[in-house]
Amino acid sequence: MGKPRNKFEQALWNSLRRSGRAEYEPEYLSYTLQCMYLPDFTLKTKTGRKIYIEGKGKFDATNRRKMAAVKQQHPDKDIRFVFYNAYAKIRKGSNTTCADWANKNGFQWAHRSVPKSWMKE
Repeated sequence: MGKPRNKFEQALWNSLRRSGRAEYEPEYLSYTLQCMYLPDFTLKTKTGRKIYIEGKGKFDATNRRKMAAVKQQHPDKDIRFVFYNAYAKIRKGSNTTCADWANKNGFQWAHRSVPKSWMKE
């Protein structure tokens, strides 16, 4: 149990806790935002399947959360990354690279250019 973050929350907490039935920040509730994702590119394979290709220079926490949510909600889609620098750290002080993040989250990836093998699929 945390403590109120500001004077207003503190005032509310002071009035609620007297009841003996109130708690402050007792649990997390999950939620999903309905958003739209527009892939940078699609590549049709020789069999007609689509590969969605996302080019990423900057790969910040917001982008990582979005792409993880897209993959979770569309597990049937083949989404791949081409990173400008696949070996860059995802944030200052982290040991995780963009490539590491992609591997951990089940995305195929490439460094700087679309691999010929993707073009031949």
